[in-house]
Amino acid sequence: MKLVTNFDFDKAVRDINEPISLPREFRHVSSTYYLIIGANCTVMLCSGANIESVVLGAAMGELIGLEIVCLAKRLIKKQNPDYIDNYTYIARERLKRLSTMLKDINVKTNYDMLLKSELYEQKYKIESSDSSIIPVKEEKYIYVPSYGFDGKEKETSILQEHNIGSHTYTLSVGEPEKQYRKVLVNNQA
Repeated sequence: MKLVTNFDFDKAVRDINEPISLPREFRHVSSTYYLIIGANCTVMLCSGANIESVVLGAAMGELIGLEIVCLAKRLIKKQNPDYIDNYTYIARERLKRLSTMLKDINVKTNYDMLLKSELYEQKYKIESSDSSIIPVKEEKYIYVPSYGFDGKEKETSILQEHNIGSHTYTLSVGEPEKQYRKVLVNNQA
């Protein structure tokens, strides 16, 4: 059995556990942001600027803008230690809901245990398709602390599958296949 969600489980855990930083903010930049940067670059190019200065200016502008956002959030957090930014709030709500959903695939866990989850392997597969767009499937294997049938704490391996470009994530219990390689053995004594 598989669970279907509309968010990345690993990303939600990282949003809660990571401090406010530039890489964290960069992970959440929306396509609208890139559309605005692209429009600004187009206007600059049409006005006669050379391509190198446009690209450099756009990159510097983006990094400076994101760093200002990080600085503002850090200052707010310093003034109010209970401050929770929007990404953390959304991730908390998603993980609370997920902790109850995982019972459907026999993974008994809770919100606090989900925060200790750890990504241990990530794979990408290109799937064959008749369409002009070639689907790329992302597979993430995540160790999730949970309770076994005897009530003792253990780790369960969760497989999260996601076709890049879609907003559908499927979760199931699973481990990566072990890869064996052939080795020439010389048994001469």
